[in-house]
Order: sequence, then structure tokens, then C-alpha cells
Amino acid sequence: MITRKINNTNRSKCTGCFACASVCPIDCIEMISDNEGFWYPAVNESCIECGKCIDVCHIFKNEKVDNHPIAYACKNTDEEIRSESSSGGVFYELAAYMLSQKGVVFGAGYNANFEVVHTYVENIADLKRFQRSKYVQSKIGNTFKQAKKFLLSGRNVLFSGTPCQIAGLKSFLGKPYDSLTCVDFICHGVPSPLVWKKYIEYQEKRSKSRTQKVDFRVKDEGWRRFSVRFIFENHTKYQQTLLKDLYMNVFLSDICLRPSCYHCDFKTLHRQSDITLADFWGVQFICPEIDDNKGTSLVFVNSKSGIEIFDSIMSALIHKEVEINLSVKYNPSAIRSSSPHPDRAKFLVKILNTPFNVVAKEYCMENVGFKKKVSLLIYSFLDIFCVKKFIEGKSLKISG
Repeated sequence: MITRKINNTNRSKCTGCFACASVCPIDCIEMISDNEGFWYPAVNESCIECGKCIDVCHIFKNEKVDNHPIAYACKNTDEEIRSESSSGGVFYELAAYMLSQKGVVFGAGYNANFEVVHTYVENIADLKRFQRSKYVQSKIGNTFKQAKKFLLSGRNVLFSGTPCQIAGLKSFLGKPYDSLTCVDFICHGVPSPLVWKKYIEYQEKRSKSRTQKVDFRVKDEGWRRFSVRFIFENHTKYQQTLLKDLYMNVFLSDICLRPSCYHCDFKTLHRQSDITLADFWGVQFICPEIDDNKGTSLVFVNSKSGIEIFDSIMSALIHKEVEINLSVKYNPSAIRSSSPHPDRAKFLVKILNTPFNVVAKEYCMENVGFKKKVSLLIYSFLDIFCVKKFIEGKSLKISG
């Protein structure tokens, strides 16, 4: 007899999107964190084996998209909005437009314990909680159900998330909605919420105070050399560039990503979202006239609905169409999965009972992380060199 319920036998493919738990008609599926800190479905004994959890799972559906995305380099004309954004401030305009149409915007933000969770906002004053990158897997919770409720009531909905979360939402909904706009982003991979929690504990112990605010993308030293900043309740502050911050070294070392991130099914230019957003790394080589090292967004417009909403915000942006295959030359995470760190298992065991700084330095700062830092420094050198050549009115051909 074939079992008609979800299980954890294919953990390397499960993305923890919450679609199976959201679709269960009797709420018998709970998403439980494993010893690495990632959520997986657990089915209790009340299961009626209706099979809806299997039918909604992208592991079994494996849907493909046939579209013709258009790529743009973009930056917001409002410098204040751009300074508060991870890159060019495009998401803010998309969300603000949706709210102006009496819509609802879903995204990832911090809760009171600085866990990253999905939620929604209905007014523009609350949009700041979704701005800036959060390098942690966000917990979807009940937001798929909430989005469906808004859609059924006739409200416009903008839902932002990772490509796998967007795929989970669309599968859960079961049919297209003209009033739904989906925004994903070019995802390097999602780090463990448990590792993030350990890092917060380390920072709070070091500062002897609870965290008051976290920002992963401070641009004080420029967009390409962004900093991580903690502000604590005792009015002290921690700030360090991505090259020196321990957590960013752990993240860039690919040592604590979800197992599915190492062979991601959503690494493609043909996406289920209407709009894809990213940092436009390499913009100084492709569109130097737009680059000012304050943040430029790479935008893929993937659908007719995406074209309509993007056209609605174009007046707020400086934008230029670019060749999409050239744009991903410096943004390989769009089409290529991360490679697992050889000591990933050891790191995730040791992080449970060893101070964060000790484990990070042992496995990341002095090993794979060091190689990544060298490559980033080389990239920075090329950046300076190319800008210099551009100013001098010369051209530099980038090979590779």
C-alpha cells in the first residue's frame, strides 16, 4: 500500500517552505527544527492520508517555467530610500505601489527575539521591517494561509521570499490569482536559524547587553564593502565589514546552509516569480554610468504581471536594460548552487556547545573563508582599477 503522507526521507530536497503544513485540512503536520536548526514536516497520528501534502510538495511537482525575462540595472532616485535598502531600493517602490492600491505586502522581518519570520504589513510606515537583507532562513508560519485569505477577499497581495518559498506559495494556492504579485531574489542559500541564534548569543555575551537592532547591510564604507551592525540596549555598538565579521565569514563559507541549497531546484533564469531582485554585483563593469557604490539593483521582470507593476514604478528609478546572460556573469548564484563546505557536519555539531567565535575561526576564517576573502579582495582591486580606467576614458575588457 502506498503511503499518502509527507515524510522526511528526502531531507536533502526539502526546502522547509511550509506548503505541506499549510495545506493540511486537519492541521496534523507540524514543522519541527532538526539538530541543525532547519524546519522539516512531522506528521502526527491523526493523519487521514488524504495526500494533499504530497500533491503540494515541489519535490514531487518539479514544475518548469517557460518565459523570457528582461533584466535591468536600477537605482532609486530617492537617496534616503536607497541608503535604507540593501542595494538599489527597488523593493521599497514595488511594495509602496502595492500599498497605494490598498494591497497587502508580505516579507521577512525580525521578531522581538531577532528571529527572522514572515509577516505582512498594510501601511507604508511598516515597510522598513522588510528592507535590508537578512542572511537567515525565514519562518513562513501561517503566511500562506493569510495571503490566500486576502486574495479571496479581493485584496491585492505582494508576496516576497526566496524562490523556493514563492514556489511553495503558488503550489499551495493551487491556481493563479491576477491580484497576486510574487517577488523573489537571487539567493546564495539560506543559513541555519540555529547558527544565527548562536551568533546573537555570542554578540550579547560580548557586549553584556541584549540586542536592540541588527543591520546586515550598512553602507558606511560603500555598498560593495558593506558592514554588519548590532546596536545593544546598553547603548554600545558593534560594526564590522563583511570581510571581518564572523557571521558573514560563516555564511560565505557555505558551511551552514540548508541541505537543499547545495543542489537547489530553483537556480534558473526562468522563475515562478513576477519580479526577481538582487544586488547588481559587477554593475561597474556592465553599466559604469549608473554605479556610484551606493547600491544598484539587478531586476528580472519575469511575467506580464511583472511588466505591469514594474512600469508603474519606473518613474521612481534610474534604470537601464541589460543583457541578462551578461548580468549573471557576476551574479552566479542566479543559476548555480553553492558547494557544501567539507567540514559542514563538524561545524554544525560543534556550534551547539562551543563559543561561536571559536568555531567560526577554526572552520571558516582560517580555511575556506580565507580563500573567499582573498577572492573578495581581488574583486575590490579590480573594482578600483576599472573605475580608474573609466575615469581616464579608457575601456577594460573583462575575460572569463
